[in-house]
Amino acid sequence: MITLDYKVWIFLIVVISCCFLTKSHSLMTENNEVKTKDIDILRQLLNQESLFRIALTKDVESLKQHLLSKQDETAEHTMSSESSRVLEERNFINASLLQTLAENVSGHIIENISNQISSQSQQFSKFFDNVTKLSAMLLKGFERLENMSVNTMQKSDATDIKVKTDLVEKRYRDCQEIMNKNTSLRNQNGVYTIYLGCNTPRKVFCDMTTNGGGWTVIQRRFDGSTDFYRNWEDYKEGFGDASKEYWLGNDAIHDLTDGRNQELWIDLEKFSGSMVYARYSSFSVGSEEDKYQLSIAGYSGNADDAMIQAYSLNGTYFTTKDRDNDKSSGNCAIRHTGAWWFGNCAWSSLNGVYQTSNRNNNKGQYWGTNTENMKSTKMMIRSK
Repeated sequence: MITLDYKVWIFLIVVISCCFLTKSHSLMTENNEVKTKDIDILRQLLNQESLFRIALTKDVESLKQHLLSKQDETAEHTMSSESSRVLEERNFINASLLQTLAENVSGHIIENISNQISSQSQQFSKFFDNVTKLSAMLLKGFERLENMSVNTMQKSDATDIKVKTDLVEKRYRDCQEIMNKNTSLRNQNGVYTIYLGCNTPRKVFCDMTTNGGGWTVIQRRFDGSTDFYRNWEDYKEGFGDASKEYWLGNDAIHDLTDGRNQELWIDLEKFSGSMVYARYSSFSVGSEEDKYQLSIAGYSGNADDAMIQAYSLNGTYFTTKDRDNDKSSGNCAIRHTGAWWFGNCAWSSLNGVYQTSNRNNNKGQYWGTNTENMKSTKMMIRSK
């Protein structure tokens, strides 16, 4: 059903009222015309009756004048008889004519009035049937308008509540918060949106399976499709695709770890096919002013400890090919073809140029004292 605006309904009411007044005026005009016609017929009848009376009187007077001239009883008697006969004849004719006219007039009036009443009754019946239908439509229309108004207000209120709820519930800080508030996402690895400081959205890959899930991936490499030999600004902002290979960005990592008790998990896949991991119970990165200084402790896992025991990187600064913050005489990022936390260089560097095989040459993404190149790496953090 087509929904009409309330202004249209008001317009319909005005139109119906005008139609009703117009129809009433028309019917009153027709009644007046009928009455006028009937009055004209009666007037004609009276005129005819008067004419007959006048004619009768003239005939009687003429007859009297004719008979009086004879001056005898016979003539008088004859005059009287003839006068009576003529008068009776005239009366009879007049009565017959009056009766005929009266019958015609009354029949015409009755028939005319009957037809008018029948026609007007039918017209009024149809008219009021239409008015009744239109009134019912108007009533339904106003009910629909009222219901629509109520529903619109309810939907508006519901929408406002939903939007406010979404703002509160869906602006998650990290992957762990996403999983905790949406338990159905457990074991559902994939790209999600988190919100950093100042409600800045950022696409990240969430590992929802490893060791209970809820891990926010900060680095991911597996096929060399993304160039990691980049400058300071790129590492500051982050680069790559969260659904493929990427570095989340040093500012984002600082935001996620600053003042929060975070742990670090590193998955390492060797070219031999074996999988190993290194877990650090404490991990955080300073701000750019602090050169993204690394704080790390509490190793466990089945991979070598290439960040503390082999050569402690705790307290070191981040170095890129265009920003040398290490303790070496040269630039360790250039030497090992990748940005990392370096002291006097290091026994680990997971951001080096991707190698297609294990070359043990201190270049590319390597881990451990034997500088073994890795086929794939994944660094991820989670609140404890």
